[in-house]
Amino acid sequence: MMASSLVGLPPMGIISDIFSWICWNILTARNNLLFENRPISASTTMMNAISGAREWLVAQELSKPLCHILPLCRPPTHLPQDFTPCNSDRAWTGDSLTAGLGWIIHCDRVGQQIQGSSSCDFISSPLLVEAIALKMTLLAAHSYFISKVWIRSDSKGLIRAINSKTYSMELFGVLTNIERDLWQSIRGLDLEFNGSTDFDKFSFFNRFIDENSEVCLQRIKLRYVRYEDNTYNETTIDTASKQKIQHLDVGYVDPKRRKDVRLRLIKIPPTIYTSCEKLVSLKLYRATLPTPL
Repeated sequence: MMASSLVGLPPMGIISDIFSWICWNILTARNNLLFENRPISASTTMMNAISGAREWLVAQELSKPLCHILPLCRPPTHLPQDFTPCNSDRAWTGDSLTAGLGWIIHCDRVGQQIQGSSSCDFISSPLLVEAIALKMTLLAAHSYFISKVWIRSDSKGLIRAINSKTYSMELFGVLTNIERDLWQSIRGLDLEFNGSTDFDKFSFFNRFIDENSEVCLQRIKLRYVRYEDNTYNETTIDTASKQKIQHLDVGYVDPKRRKDVRLRLIKIPPTIYTSCEKLVSLKLYRATLPTPL
């Protein structure tokens, strides 16, 4: 009787009555053990309860009048320039938990449509199939060296999860794998700093290097609107020089974009001589190299 007032805590993502779903799945697991001699583990029982509650919530949202549903964003009226449209879709059978995946990539560069399909087993929900289909589509685009894609999916729940950055337990593994694969495909970084106040850019650069140690960066370009002798700039340039990159470009931005013509020389750390083993080109503008020891 009190079940409806109990609130599920994160990270389940369930705001409705989860207690009743747990009790129902415990009873179902008991019946399977008694009448079919088929044991179900506690973790599987809990997962089934959470999945059932989430699917029920989604069904309630879909049953609401369309006039109360606000669109996530207005679809673009034309294809963005230099972007390649990628379509993905799926088919799922709840009885056997099997799924079929398909994707079509309209690539003008290769002059043809890139098509592919696959199948997978033991998929618990159609939303998870949509996420896997999206991952396979991005992997196919990456294999053809397509860097700018326009994802077109008919799964509103999947697009909402990606845009909101709040991944449910059901989608967390697949979507985080997609993010990791995208980060690892990056071959170059171009960053522009406007003094020591750009803490977000300094933080992004260092966090990107720390969390993506497997990324094979080939090029780093650092541009400064203003340069100051401080720890942030020294650490950023030092971190860039320690990466096994082939091209390093450090300097000021285009002089036409600067109002202050007084330029402080950018200091390159001594690690430039010892750490850049694979360095092919080094471009410096208004920068000073340290004296070799």
